[in-house]
Amino acid sequence: MKNKFNIIAIFSLLIAVSIFYDCSNDEVENNTQEKITAQKLEFVGIEHNEILEQTFEFLKNNKSQIKTQESRESKVKLLENFLVSKIEKNEKYTAESNLLGVQNIRNTFKNINLQSKSHINLEKSVSNLSEIEKSYLNRLDIILSNVSFESEESISLNNSNISELEKEIENNINLTNNQLVTLLSATQTAKYSLLYWKENIMKWIDMGNNRLSKRDECPTDCPIQKENMKHLKDIVKADAVGAVSGAAYALAVNVIPGAGQVGYGTVIVGSAAATSVGTAAKKLIDWLWN
Repeated sequence: MKNKFNIIAIFSLLIAVSIFYDCSNDEVENNTQEKITAQKLEFVGIEHNEILEQTFEFLKNNKSQIKTQESRESKVKLLENFLVSKIEKNEKYTAESNLLGVQNIRNTFKNINLQSKSHINLEKSVSNLSEIEKSYLNRLDIILSNVSFESEESISLNNSNISELEKEIENNINLTNNQLVTLLSATQTAKYSLLYWKENIMKWIDMGNNRLSKRDECPTDCPIQKENMKHLKDIVKADAVGAVSGAAYALAVNVIPGAGQVGYGTVIVGSAAATSVGTAAKKLIDWLWN
């Protein structure tokens, strides 16, 4: 009888250990879920800049065709269709991701105010976010509002400030991975956008208004460049708004959780590029948006 009780006790102990081990494994798996970091979202900024450059080449090479369109809406539609084609042909992501990217580009252009040239406030341009997300976006807005595109030091300083903000975001244990995707997509897009427009603003102005033919015809302090430099802050903010919009759209259709880069890449990149290009066109390209 004693042996029988010993066998039952041992068996019960094994069951308890097994349950404890399974629970511990579940806890480890939950705690070791891959955390989103700024570095993991860097591809968003890189691909965003690639699409901006491809869009510039499209506008430059198709300027005559676009200018012959009878209405502003038909001109802008050509730009929209170009961005859609770039997303559709993207082989880095799944067909589902590309389809969602296309849908969000269509939505972005549908909602672009053709008349508005008002200044952009990053925090107020996005909705349905938590207060902590809005707070971080407000701080990003302040950083971008203080940038000076006439100064290399200012660009470097502001990107450094964004990096510090990213570290704080990453270290906030109360943020979910979804919130991290939203916020760090915005910061990475803003960082790369700052670098892109610092290097390429003059060729967009040249292509946009026909008043310049060579960069060196207009020094940094000439009226044309100073007139357009003031728009760059809004363009960079629009990039960040687009990234947030893309992340929100991906979340709405449940693409981000557990899907990784393949799941949400084109949705965020496509939205950021569409918002950026649309804003740049309104502010810099006379023959496209007028």
